[in-house]
Amino acid sequence: EYESAVMEWFIGQQQIERISGLIRKLADHADKRLLLSQPTDRFVEQVNVFLSQTGKRLTLDSRGRPRVEIHGTDRDLSTLSSGEKQIVVMLAHLALHKGIADSGIFIVDEPELSLHIHWQEMFVDSVREANPAIQVILATHSPAIVLDRVDCCVTMKVTERFERSQ
Repeated sequence: EYESAVMEWFIGQQQIERISGLIRKLADHADKRLLLSQPTDRFVEQVNVFLSQTGKRLTLDSRGRPRVEIHGTDRDLSTLSSGEKQIVVMLAHLALHKGIADSGIFIVDEPELSLHIHWQEMFVDSVREANPAIQVILATHSPAIVLDRVDCCVTMKVTERFERSQ
């Protein structure tokens, strides 16, 4: 009987070790999955800061494809306005493009186009948050884009040579 009890204990220990190993593997998998989803989750959150003001919400379907929820109804991205699409495209590029993950330059001419004034005020902070590692160069006529960042701005002046060639 003693040998039988020891054998049961030993077999039980092996099962416990196997189960513990499986639990560790599941926890590692969950950690890796969370790490992989962070850029996408951050992107969706950033876009939704903009869209929340229009009663819309960006979601991802079960296959990871972006969808738009408008007052509880699931829609395609084509239902977004031009300004909303502009935000989605720019933030997706900055947050999810692997080629510029660690560095790069983001150049936008007149980012204020199609963006209402409050979104213009939010734009630079959102771009910087989407990818803090990049250099941002904007050509704009909008004081709302610049706000209190005058120290980061360079005013471009038309030269005589340029004026004569026009």
